[in-house]
Amino acid sequence: MTHAGGYSFPSGHTAAAAACWAAIALVVARKWPRVGRRLAAVVVLAITLAVASSRVLLGVHWLTDVIAGAIFGWTWFVLVTVLFGGRILRFGEPVERVAEHTLTPTPQDRHEVETPA
Repeated sequence: MTHAGGYSFPSGHTAAAAACWAAIALVVARKWPRVGRRLAAVVVLAITLAVASSRVLLGVHWLTDVIAGAIFGWTWFVLVTVLFGGRILRFGEPVERVAEHTLTPTPQDRHEVETPA
């Protein structure tokens, strides 16, 4: 239906939609209850499927292209999230709770501070 330029595999539009909307959902829904975070994940899935479907229906990608694009986008999102947040980020757990957990010294740390040298 439209003229396609460039490479077909994987679908860059689908990869970008998957990664971008997953990141937006992570930031927006981080303080939401578990049900809300699941709903945000469903919205991300729906948007990614809509973008992927539109690429196939326009005739600029094959089904395998958009499947690979979605997998690539979500993999990139997880990789970047782990690299820049790791276990501290905990995929949507409120930052305040994570900060309390990581900033509270353990009993072993307290003992080392109180022990004279």
